[in-house]
Amino acid sequence: MNSYLLSDKPIIYADMNVFRYLACGDISILEPERFKWVYSHIHLDEIHRNGNRDALEGMKLLKAVEICDVLNQDFQSEGNIVIRDYIDPYSRYEQHLEAISGYEGAADHIVEHLIRSFGADNFKELSETPEQMRNEIERITRGC
Repeated sequence: MNSYLLSDKPIIYADMNVFRYLACGDISILEPERFKWVYSHIHLDEIHRNGNRDALEGMKLLKAVEICDVLNQDFQSEGNIVIRDYIDPYSRYEQHLEAISGYEGAADHIVEHLIRSFGADNFKELSETPEQMRNEIERITRGC
């Protein structure tokens, strides 16, 4: 993978909890400006999934910027990662919500396969996934 993460500071891809704990005052970071703090759309998905927006304030306090995969015209990875310019995390989150509108939870049925691979006793839920997938494909392609 080629990465064009040029920065005059060390780059830190922080866990959601770092952003949340900072926002809530549970932790403090000495001289956070020594680092370039980054997040990804995965953070935004997690905020949407759990409904807790505290992390956005932590991102704002750290002046975190989004890191993202560069995609080609077919939405396939080109193998490059870039850091976007700063945008207020609350605004970026609203953009993200608009972008996923109508497709929230589209891959939720895949989760059952993942947690089964970690040993979950979820055979009943897992057996429902083919029907869930058919329903989701129908929903997405309706009107095409």
